[in-house]
Amino acid sequence: MSEIRYNLASKDWVIIAPERSKRPDDHKIRKEKTEYPEHKKDCPFCPGNEKISEETFRLGGKKKWKTRVIANKYPVLAPYVKLKRSQANFYN
Repeated sequence: MSEIRYNLASKDWVIIAPERSKRPDDHKIRKEKTEYPEHKKDCPFCPGNEKISEETFRLGGKKKWKTRVIANKYPVLAPYVKLKRSQANFYN
């Protein structure tokens, strides 16, 4: 679960998200360039596949949109999670 922590050195609030390091494809080295098809049936960004994922914002019309915003598959923070406050001493 992501955490929001106060950085005493920089005096900034920072987000710590350790589960984001567990994505399987992040560190694969690809030798060849991947050729992507013009249209994929399971791609939420391909025109015609708008019903695959719920959008939060759109620029353009229903059929000829220019930009679609959908929920992040790997969010750093969840919008409706009850926050749990904990405190640890810096010098322990």
